[in-house]
Amino acid sequence: MTYTALIIEDDEGTAEEVAEIVESLGHTCESASCMESAKRRLSASCYDYVLLDLGIPVRSGRTMHRTENGINLLHHIRNTPTISATPVIIMTAHGNDGPEQAVELMRAGADDYLAKPFSRSRLRLDEIILRLLAKRGAPAQERTSLRPFEECELVFFPDRVELNGVKVCRGRGKTRSILETMRARRSVGCYRYFSAAQLAEAAEAKRGQQAAVEAISRFKKTVQSKMASERGIDCQSQDVIEHDQTYGYRFSSMITDRDAIEQDVPAPKMHDPANASARTGDDLGNGADDPVNDLATQARDPVNDPATGQRDLVKPTAKQRREWVLSELRRGTKLRRPDVEKQFGVSQKTATRDLQALMKERMIEFVGHGGTGHYRLARKRR
Repeated sequence: MTYTALIIEDDEGTAEEVAEIVESLGHTCESASCMESAKRRLSASCYDYVLLDLGIPVRSGRTMHRTENGINLLHHIRNTPTISATPVIIMTAHGNDGPEQAVELMRAGADDYLAKPFSRSRLRLDEIILRLLAKRGAPAQERTSLRPFEECELVFFPDRVELNGVKVCRGRGKTRSILETMRARRSVGCYRYFSAAQLAEAAEAKRGQQAAVEAISRFKKTVQSKMASERGIDCQSQDVIEHDQTYGYRFSSMITDRDAIEQDVPAPKMHDPANASARTGDDLGNGADDPVNDLATQARDPVNDPATGQRDLVKPTAKQRREWVLSELRRGTKLRRPDVEKQFGVSQKTATRDLQALMKERMIEFVGHGGTGHYRLARKRR
């Protein structure tokens, strides 16, 4: 049986942490950040339980956060016939969880409560949820037949990312940029943490860190679903990407990453010579998925478009482009991504990939913000 929870929490970081705990139990969830939004959702959908933060605003954008708002919403739930029996777990800031408030909450109809941050609570949130569902007579979760998640390899192809042979990311959008950035490791070998703001900047997300958070959440759900359906593996929320409220996001220790190599790429299809005149640059049997020379991407770049009449130009390899970047930076040039695009006539995605590869190798670094920043040679860390 699949349970659905409503998370009522105005802090994005806490809401995501709660969502990950809920999803780790195999449940689904929706969220609301204020009283108005919560009431609207409660009237439109049926939830198996509610996780309610007391200090929420009345409406989105309001700055007054009162514990009374959460208590009033609890009264609303208990006094509305259609949702009065819905279990409610209260989440309250540590220091506001004294015995007097506990008595008040239980009288108001709360089923249980715990303090935030959750590390200070005697019980874990998932334990409280399962205990509550069992108490309410809900059937205990059946043991899954899926195998537990173990060490997996994340392989980066030019057009996709695969986790143990399962395609978990397509194309070269925001999610791919975030995953490429998170490949960076510390000097001791473990993966680095990145804040949502840093990942949003790397992905050039117009909506900022919220877009990065949403992209990571979608990626996690895709991984969980595909690993279960295609590999019979039970992948939990933190198995691939870990999240820490203080430090941010990073790949878990169970993940290894690498770029695709020739053995990973299927042999190119043979073509009929009689139809050679109809073939494009992607069909010439030159290793369309070769991650070293990246000819598939180059074939799509304007400089290599057969329609431009420039098919005889020598195509610069990724190595040549990256050597040029390093050469320019050694000369003191404040290089930006459009400079690489203009120099080689490549797409934005190709230029971004070249620069990210050099950053991953800690040869260059980005300074400044967004469109006003530039790249420079990485400074040696002491």
